[in-house]
Amino acid sequence: RLLYAAEMNLAGQAWDAANVGRTTQLVESNFPQDGEEDLRGFEWHYLRRLSSQNLRLTLQHPNEVHAVAFSPDGTKVATGDEDGTGRLWESATGRLLATLQAHKSKILSLDFSPDGKTLATGSSDYLIIFWDVVSGRQLMKMKAHEDAVLNLKFSPDGKWLASGEMHYLEGKSEVRLWDLEKGTCRATIASGAGWIYKLEFSPDNTQLAVGVGGGYLR
Repeated sequence: RLLYAAEMNLAGQAWDAANVGRTTQLVESNFPQDGEEDLRGFEWHYLRRLSSQNLRLTLQHPNEVHAVAFSPDGTKVATGDEDGTGRLWESATGRLLATLQAHKSKILSLDFSPDGKTLATGSSDYLIIFWDVVSGRQLMKMKAHEDAVLNLKFSPDGKWLASGEMHYLEGKSEVRLWDLEKGTCRATIASGAGWIYKLEFSPDNTQLAVGVGGGYLR
């Protein structure tokens, strides 16, 4: 009960600070699971209603949106569209914070670094571009693959980036592991036939799971 009360207090403070993502996280973490006591009171339902209503925003784009990602603290949303333009938005208000223009073709993947300071974008122009989230300035550009960059994932410690591509003509996919301190590819992993749908690091940074079309997890 003390933990619940403390987290509802934090959720209220997050709402007052216009941090909708943090509010939602705290509220939803107190949804009772099977067999748990339901501690929810008026404050839980009130905060949930506020955060849910506030999230119904439309972020207008001139083209199809292929990639979306929230910043770790929930205060920003990144989007990537058909013409290769990335955008950073304030999640609480839908206000456009920055327009990121460097890709020559559609952005297919996005991921924020764990500290929320850097955004990586991957495109069908074979490039991975790193952006400063505060200024919107381009930090680094890498020709990372020989085909479209379908997926990006930072490691929990922020030192590594995994990227996935699909060789359309050959019908094969692969994952590359990047050392971000040196800016070099440290490993290339063949993941077989099929589209790469998901990349995920283990919490201790030692393992990488790859979800591949055809019903495989590697």
